[in-house]
Amino acid sequence: MTHYTPEIHTTADVVRQAIIPASAAEQCALATMLMSGQSTHPKKMVTHNWGNVFRDLVAAIIADALGEQSYGMVARVLQEDVSILER
Repeated sequence: MTHYTPEIHTTADVVRQAIIPASAAEQCALATMLMSGQSTHPKKMVTHNWGNVFRDLVAAIIADALGEQSYGMVARVLQEDVSILER
């Protein structure tokens, strides 16, 4: 999804314009493809609204993984300089 804009695109946008096209040929969930077909059990349940900004969903997941209490800082970093999270 080369035209992705973090502050605008919703989860629905990303699913329809990136995830579904990426997994359409295999006719399976993208998670199945990313795990090379290996079945896994989730350790966390993530609830979300498809109308919300996708950046915020990803930020909340990363914040939880990092033990942060809020996703706001992570959302700003994702939008401005993702390399900070890669360190």
